[in-house]
Amino acid sequence: AASEKMAEAVYNTDDHKIFDHHIFALAGDGCFQEGVSAESAAFAAHEKLDNLIVLYDANEVTLDKMAEYTQSEDILKRYEAYGWEVYDSDGHDLDSVTATIAAAKAS
Repeated sequence: AASEKMAEAVYNTDDHKIFDHHIFALAGDGCFQEGVSAESAAFAAHEKLDNLIVLYDANEVTLDKMAEYTQSEDILKRYEAYGWEVYDSDGHDLDSVTATIAAAKAS
């Protein structure tokens, strides 16, 4: 996402938008236990990388065991605290996911 923003700044002009897309990441409960996820999320918020969309699969499962035994934080609130725009969507409802991604892209 950061390199995309850098390429936009260098190569895009008022007449030609060469770089203008979104970067997606899919992450689950275990991913958010890793320290690097906190560091990268804080960096993305600080740099205002509005082209980055993270889809969080909150299935409450980690490699060790069920997430209820290994974590108790509210991941959505953590991302809000970083400064991210956070949307909550039912991942089993394709229309809801599609609408949420459209809203994230539009903001």
